[in-house]
Amino acid sequence: MEKWKQASRFYFQQFVEKKISFTDQKIRRIEAIFNKGFSEREALKRFKVYIIGYEKSWTSFNDARPSIKQLIQKTKIGIISNGEREQQIRKLKAIGLFSFIDTLVTSDETGCSKPAKELFLHACEKAKVEPAITYYVGDRITVDVYGSQNAGMKALWLNRKNLPAPEGVKTITSLYECCEMMINQ
Repeated sequence: MEKWKQASRFYFQQFVEKKISFTDQKIRRIEAIFNKGFSEREALKRFKVYIIGYEKSWTSFNDARPSIKQLIQKTKIGIISNGEREQQIRKLKAIGLFSFIDTLVTSDETGCSKPAKELFLHACEKAKVEPAITYYVGDRITVDVYGSQNAGMKALWLNRKNLPAPEGVKTITSLYECCEMMINQ
C-alpha cells in the first residue's frame, strides 16, 4: 500500500508540473506498483480495476454535510480539483454533496493544475467572485494553501491532524471552524 501511495504522489506531482499527461500518470502508477511495463491499454485496464475499488470507498468527513449546509446559507460553495471533472461529479453525488455545490472547476477542463494561480482565478471568474474576498479551504499546503494565496484568495489549511503550521498559514482542524469564521464575520 505504501508503494502505491508513493507512486501516486510522485506521478500525480509529475502531472501537476505538466511533465506528463493525466493518462500517463495513471499508466506510470500501475507500472510502478507491478514493477513492469505495460501497453497503454493493459495499464489503463488495470487502473480501472483500482478506480472501481477507490470509488466504492468514497465517504465524506462527518463535518462536511452539516458545515456545507450551514455555509450555503451565507455563501457560495465551490470546488477546485486536480482530478477529472466527471469523476469529481460522481464522487460528489456518491457522498451526497453535489446539490450543494455552486461551482466545480477541474484541471482537465482548464488545462492547468493546482497550484497554478490561473486555476484559482478561473474558478473565481466562473463563480463571479473576487479572489480577495474568497476563502479557499484545502488540506494540502503546497497546492491548496500556497496556490490560492498566490491567486489572492484567503487560504485556510484544513489540518485535521493538527500538525505544526508554517508561518503565515491560517489553520483550521475542522470544517465547523470554517462555519464559525464565516458566521462571525
